[in-house]
Amino acid sequence: MTMISHDIQAQALQISDDKPVAADAKKPYIQVERRHWVNALLFLLCMSMMGLKFPPAYLFVPLILIRSLRKDHYDAAIQLTIFFGGYALIGKDTLPFKTDDLMLLASLVGIVAYHKPPLVRKVLFGLLLYAAAIIILASFSEESMSVQIRLIRYYLGFIYFIVPLMLFAGRDFDMEEFLRRLFPYVIIVCAFYAIDGYVLCAHILIPNSYIAGEGVSTFNDPIYYGFGNFPRKYPPGLFLIGLIIWPIANSYRIRWYHWLIILTALMASRTFTLILAIALCLMFFQPKIKRILGYTITAVVLLTIGYMVDSTMPLNPESEESTLRIKSSLDQIFVLDEAKDDEDLAEAGSGRIGQALPKLELLYKYDKQWTGLGFLHPELTTNTKYIIENEYYSDIEKNIEVATGIEISPLQVFLTIGYIGLIIHLIFFIWLYVVIRKLKYSKYYLSVMVFVFIVGLGGTMGWNQTTGLLLMGLTYAAVLLANKDNVWGRLKASTDISNQRNLT
Repeated sequence: MTMISHDIQAQALQISDDKPVAADAKKPYIQVERRHWVNALLFLLCMSMMGLKFPPAYLFVPLILIRSLRKDHYDAAIQLTIFFGGYALIGKDTLPFKTDDLMLLASLVGIVAYHKPPLVRKVLFGLLLYAAAIIILASFSEESMSVQIRLIRYYLGFIYFIVPLMLFAGRDFDMEEFLRRLFPYVIIVCAFYAIDGYVLCAHILIPNSYIAGEGVSTFNDPIYYGFGNFPRKYPPGLFLIGLIIWPIANSYRIRWYHWLIILTALMASRTFTLILAIALCLMFFQPKIKRILGYTITAVVLLTIGYMVDSTMPLNPESEESTLRIKSSLDQIFVLDEAKDDEDLAEAGSGRIGQALPKLELLYKYDKQWTGLGFLHPELTTNTKYIIENEYYSDIEKNIEVATGIEISPLQVFLTIGYIGLIIHLIFFIWLYVVIRKLKYSKYYLSVMVFVFIVGLGGTMGWNQTTGLLLMGLTYAAVLLANKDNVWGRLKASTDISNQRNLT
């Protein structure tokens, strides 16, 4: 009896244990079957062709998704996430409908059709309260609710977590297998960035990675700069790296050439907040203090070297930023301490503070700091009350704008729903982690949540944008699925232990 009791105890501990795989031993190299690399490559190439508006791709992508939905639910979950988010493979005008809306529709179907355990119902109830709170705050704005609802829906993207749960209803889920299956998609997207940025010098494999104003890249008229003219590629596709940071920190090693592909892709994006997010998460999600210190020292050394190299390179004649944007990004931080007036302050954060200042001034002018200006639309909002002239823009043609669109996600949330909304917003997403904190692999979700927040400081994604919320929803679902026995209550380890003790 005692032996049986010990076995049950050991099983229970294993279920609740959040230690990473091989945390106390040398981590193995991640191993992925060749066919999974082929499947990932085929899907991503078809997504690229769809982004270039190549007609056959509009048939191939749905066929691949249907096949995955029928035969491989790991691929299906990953592919749907990439499809709904676009991630610079497809753009907002690629399809006649918004993929965000299709995602919300799929999620609503899941809510109705999916048998939800108590923990999932608890999360959905919290999401309902969050949605109700921001709608109530939006009602204080003079902007019509018909306009505001177009943007409110982006704040609710976390609802996507129900879709992966629905995909694996009645099926086994292996977290380690899921992590292995993620890896090819991330590395191939990084390879696309590296090839586009430094070989093709174009926007072809990642066709929607161009900066606003550069035109539209299509299969019959691609954006091509000519070899030697290395473009900066907008980073949404590289957000997928956030999905493998925790596994790399805790469970697996990757080959040197995989690191080379990732670093080359990051150089092509030249996005400091993304690099910072990866570095910080790799540091602080290490399982041991010694590793944290080692990664911290390595990061500081590499950053110093990068700063020194970037200082010797010529400035970009168009943006007047350093070539690698390391020096210019770090220098922007020092501006905050040295700023003598608003004009100096406006230069901080690559000009993002200048973007924000007149909008925040308007917020306080109308005494809306507690409830916000509302979900203003950059194109549909016509109320002159919300139209400003931004004196900090060098481009005179763009200085008349709607008081929205701050490329610092927390500030955008504050501008939209005020202090009350920002507090509710932060509490809700922190609460989501608290709900699952005792489950195995919960730190995997935490790492993605932190990653999305840090990148959001640069405005390219955040807890209020679909691209970030899809990644958070996917990993949240993965944590729940990896703990099926606990979450769904099919294995009540604690009860079994108690009963066994009584028998003993």
